[in-house]
Amino acid sequence: MELVIEGVLRAFVLISTFRAEHGLLSTFGVALFEPKDFSGLGRIDQAARTGALQQLHERVLEQTPSNLPVLEWLEAIERLTYFFEAGLRAANAQIGLREAEIGFAVSGFADALSAYAYAALRATTEQHPLPRFSDIYSQWCANSVRLSQTRHVYAHGESVWQVQIVYTVYGRVGLVVQTDQARHYVADGQYTCPAEGFMRRLMEAVAAKISTTQPESASA
Repeated sequence: MELVIEGVLRAFVLISTFRAEHGLLSTFGVALFEPKDFSGLGRIDQAARTGALQQLHERVLEQTPSNLPVLEWLEAIERLTYFFEAGLRAANAQIGLREAEIGFAVSGFADALSAYAYAALRATTEQHPLPRFSDIYSQWCANSVRLSQTRHVYAHGESVWQVQIVYTVYGRVGLVVQTDQARHYVADGQYTCPAEGFMRRLMEAVAAKISTTQPESASA
């Protein structure tokens, strides 16, 4: 995992690797410093079993145009965002997302696809090939980082470390650990939002369809 922190792209090591290198217990991680309250949270896995999310995916794709000039993508994405929000709210009877979670999903859908539309517009203006959505999405996620204001204190042997939680648009994804010797960037996916996979696949499919150019009909 790579994320932008303080303007620099940082490579993260896995939490299991960091624990092994420093002789840490299996409890060392995001949950130790900022445990998550799961009460009242929606169940993406339950919605997946009922087919609600797959149906939403298919309906959004049905509404996604193709063979559309790049200049019209932003307007199309705005319409799709309204459609996605309405569909998500309808499916929420089987998911149980909180209002804030719906808001995050809708804004993420709009923001990531709009970033792709702007990148495509720049590429078209400069007569370059269209960018890959996966690259734009990765950059969007990487740039969404924020660190917790709280610096947690952790005693390790005779040393005292400072630990901050790393957040992205999909929640708590890791730690920044300041030891006596160095600053470490540690990936811990225990609390990664379960909707991340669904959202990424949906937006990839929308981006692929909206950037599809239909072949012109052959002249008679």
